[in-house]
Amino acid sequence: MNRKKISKLLGALLLIIFIGTEAFKKWEGLETADALYLTVTTISTVGNVAGPETNPGKLIGMLLIMSGLSVFSLVVIETTKAISDGHFQKIYRRGKMEQTIKKTSKHVIICGLGRMGSKVMDELQKSNKKFVIVEKDQKTVESLENQNTLYVLGDATIDEVLIKAGVEKASGLIACLGSDSENVFLTLAARNLSPKISIVARAFSKDAVARLNQAGANKVISPFELIGPWLARAVKNPEKHDFLEIITNSSSKNPIHELEVGSNYLNNKTIFESNIREKEKGIILAIRRKGKTHLNPSPEFKLKEKDKIFILKEN
Repeated sequence: MNRKKISKLLGALLLIIFIGTEAFKKWEGLETADALYLTVTTISTVGNVAGPETNPGKLIGMLLIMSGLSVFSLVVIETTKAISDGHFQKIYRRGKMEQTIKKTSKHVIICGLGRMGSKVMDELQKSNKKFVIVEKDQKTVESLENQNTLYVLGDATIDEVLIKAGVEKASGLIACLGSDSENVFLTLAARNLSPKISIVARAFSKDAVARLNQAGANKVISPFELIGPWLARAVKNPEKHDFLEIITNSSSKNPIHELEVGSNYLNNKTIFESNIREKEKGIILAIRRKGKTHLNPSPEFKLKEKDKIFILKEN
């Protein structure tokens, strides 16, 4: 069903009713309400009122029956198709989804649902992180409708589309569009709309890394730069590679968890005093504080608010 087609048909029907009403007013000498009533009953072929009395009025009546009834029938047919195809239900779901996105905050916006974007989506789903997809291809997002996944259909480099995705309230944005130029434009737009948002951008070439950093990306990832050393390490140090694969893989039995110190049992306590190893059932790998990483912290290390603790969970 084409929503634009129904809109055009309804517009044509309203125009026919307007012309018929004005014509009956002129040739039949009727008031506006009576002329409108005669027009509608003529088009619908109800025929429960006296018809036109003048010859011009009768001609108008015949034209209204032929044109108006045809358009009205098409409206009914197209509307019935829309209901049977579930189009109105899709419109309702889309409207409800837009309202949900407006209420969402501290989420991640994934721009581009290609192979990279799909993988990012899977990882965020595993970690139960809120996210919104921005994708301009209609066929690509159709599969998301049955998954209860929040998405915005449109070009991610356009400000209005990013605003619809809630960029001003989002905690992060991942730019994984199909080219470096698109990712640069996206990064510029997102940084302008939300100065504090954390932006991670994908780079296809070495030259793009510098441009994305200049555009405002907090971190730039070049898959090819990462894969090369990873493959080399797998050959040179297979056991070391296997260990890193275990602790970095989100589907692993021993995933790394991130815990932030806030106004909770950890604040202003040493690792020993907080008993965090027992409570979280894991090994503390590192603590991140004000951009500095403290590896394998001692039991006397005092935790402070906004510290980020990386814990390797035990089975």
